[in-house]
Amino acid sequence: MKILYQKKTIAISGIKSLLVLILGLTILSCNNKTKLASIQKSNSTIKFIIGNEIGVENIIFTEFGGFEKEDVKVFSPNMEMILNEPLDGFYQLLLQKGEKYIQSQIWLKGNEITIRGNIVDNQLQIDTVINSPFYYYTIDVLNNHSTQNRKNQSQEEANKSLLVDIKNNLDNPFSNHLSSIYINRNIDDPKKLKELHQILSTQSDLIKGHFISVHENLEKMVNVDKIDLEKFEFNDVNGNSIKLPINRDSIYMLDFWFTGCLPCIKDHESLKTNLQIFRKSGVDIIGISTDYDQTVWINFINKKSYMWKNFIETNDDDLSDILGINSFPTYLLIKGSGEIINRSNSLEESISFIEKNDLREN
Repeated sequence: MKILYQKKTIAISGIKSLLVLILGLTILSCNNKTKLASIQKSNSTIKFIIGNEIGVENIIFTEFGGFEKEDVKVFSPNMEMILNEPLDGFYQLLLQKGEKYIQSQIWLKGNEITIRGNIVDNQLQIDTVINSPFYYYTIDVLNNHSTQNRKNQSQEEANKSLLVDIKNNLDNPFSNHLSSIYINRNIDDPKKLKELHQILSTQSDLIKGHFISVHENLEKMVNVDKIDLEKFEFNDVNGNSIKLPINRDSIYMLDFWFTGCLPCIKDHESLKTNLQIFRKSGVDIIGISTDYDQTVWINFINKKSYMWKNFIETNDDDLSDILGINSFPTYLLIKGSGEIINRSNSLEESISFIEKNDLREN
């Protein structure tokens, strides 16, 4: 399965750290929820019964995303938490062992829920979830749409089945999770993305605004088919602020990545061996890093000595944001005039697209 990284920050005891997600299996994201006042009446309880817990010091259970210092509780293998809100959504469970975190992300719905599990090879294996049928429902749906279970389906059949489950969950944030899978599977097909966009347009503002919502980025993917590259500034490896060296009559592949993205780095090795394909087709490669730390990026680039131009974004409201890019790697085939030709998360698919189309005639 292709692993896509999503760049987000999460507060851990006051320290911001970079985390990633495996799309379709786990999702890590910033949490913008507002903490409820402690004087509110408790509405739910959750019990944890964890075996083989040797070395676990703390436990964190919150809605998925960032957590604060007060969310960190001293761990015991049989404990109960009282919450100031109903259990209904996407949650993260983290067990702290020294500097490491054992993590699990789960969908829950209920008032008095019990989670039983064991730590095996530094991973939390959940054995039973009591009083939350929704947990098992989401597991079954995600398994049905896994790469393994759709081997005997055509792409069209797989998409149709996924859209049915998205429609069945439009009033629940779980539809956003499923929509992420759909987008990832069809990122190079504007028509299919528009079909999903039309379906999601009927969601409530509450679901559209949920912290794992795909609505904002999908809106950009669907509506932005041309971009004025001259409006954006980047930094080069010398720290100089520049605009992309673009010829309006040329074709480019923009490689959006960051240094902590292992699939991105792996693809760069493949890029080195396939440069001739790009040169033969008249496609210039431009790497665009979304790293937060420019020094880390500069040192990385100097160490790797990539044979194509590389630049780093400098603002939050930058090219990747305007294009709705938040999974990495993302490859954008684009004309120098700004017209977007193709979008993909797969280098192999981008190369295949280039080989099958004479881009210089377009």
